[in-house]
Amino acid sequence: MTTEKKPTWVTAVAIIAIIFSSFGILGGTQEIMMPQMLEFQKKMFSTMTEEFKREMENQPAPSDPAAQQIQQSVMDIFEMIEQMFNFPDWYKSWMVISGILSLLINGFYLYAAIIFMQLRRKAIPLIYTAFGLSIALGITKVVVAVNALSAFAMFMMSGGLIAIVIELVLLIVVLTSRKDCFTN
Repeated sequence: MTTEKKPTWVTAVAIIAIIFSSFGILGGTQEIMMPQMLEFQKKMFSTMTEEFKREMENQPAPSDPAAQQIQQSVMDIFEMIEQMFNFPDWYKSWMVISGILSLLINGFYLYAAIIFMQLRRKAIPLIYTAFGLSIALGITKVVVAVNALSAFAMFMMSGGLIAIVIELVLLIVVLTSRKDCFTN
C-alpha cells in the first residue's frame, strides 16, 4: 500500500496517538519521581513559611489595618500551599505504581500507534487495546487522586481528563471508519 492511498484519518489518529503516548511516557517518568519532588517542595515551602513567620515576629506589628490584612493574607497563602503538599502516605506509593503502569501502557500505546501508521492488520486490535488501557488508567488516576486529594486533584488531573476525552474521540473514529486499508 503506498503512502498516497493511506486514508487521512489513519495518519491523523496515528500521529495524535504517537504524541499522546510519548507524553504519557514522559508523564510516567515524572510520576515515578513525584514523591521525591513533592517532599523537596514541601520542605521548601515549610522553610519559607517559617522564615516569613520569623520576619513578622521580628518586626513591629503594623498599625494600619490594611497592612495587617495583607500580612495575614500572605500567611494564609503560605499555609494553603503547605497544606496542598500533605498527601496520604499511600498516595505517594500509588504515584510510583501509577508511573510504572503509565510507562508500560504508554510504551504499548506507542508501539500500537506505530503499527497502526504502517497499516498492519494486527494494528486494529492493538490500537483498541491501547486506547482502552490508556483510558482505564486515566480514569483510575482521576478516581484515586480525587479520593486522596479532593478538589486539588481535579486541578492536577485536568490534563488527564482532556486526554481521556480525546482518546475516546479517537477510539470512536477508529471504530466507525472503514478499515479495508489494513491488509498486510
